[in-house]
Amino acid sequence: MRTLTQDGQMRWLGPEKGVIGLAVNALMNAFWDMWARQKKQPFWKLVCNMEPEELIKMIDFTHMTDCITPEEGLAILKKVRPDW
Repeated sequence: MRTLTQDGQMRWLGPEKGVIGLAVNALMNAFWDMWARQKKQPFWKLVCNMEPEELIKMIDFTHMTDCITPEEGLAILKKVRPDW
């Protein structure tokens, strides 16, 4: 996603917001939907069936590391669902 939103020719529209953000979010939603359809399950079930390590890799922590790191997020997921 970062590659799409940080293109030099398109950044003047606003980095990660505005037209570019809306377009990339629409694409990401479509990809998630296609993945869930391929697995023949609803999106929520696809996400719930992911291993914590796999789910953490899907999250962009770029603007969140002041509050939470990927390692802390992984620890939370493992604590909430120990037999995941």
